[in-house]
Amino acid sequence: MRIVDGVTEVDPDFRAILDAAPDCYLVLDPRWFIVAVSDAYLSATMTERQAIVGRYLFDVFPDNPEDPDADGVAKLSASLERVARDLQPDTMADQH
Repeated sequence: MRIVDGVTEVDPDFRAILDAAPDCYLVLDPRWFIVAVSDAYLSATMTERQAIVGRYLFDVFPDNPEDPDADGVAKLSASLERVARDLQPDTMADQH
């Protein structure tokens, strides 16, 4: 991956490998923009690639505006910050 003029570009070979993966993957750049998804992810979520790739993660998956107690964005954001800071996996509960 590399960022050119504010847009993250993904190597075509990486994209081909990702598309062939049997599992669901969503790949983020360091700014938390979605840069790639596996075909399995698209199938499982009934999503189209062009609808999410290139968009900011929390624009695609915002908190529920009808739930004043929604805190999924804050929890996931904190988890991603820990991963970036510690370079270690972070385990968190399922988010709805």
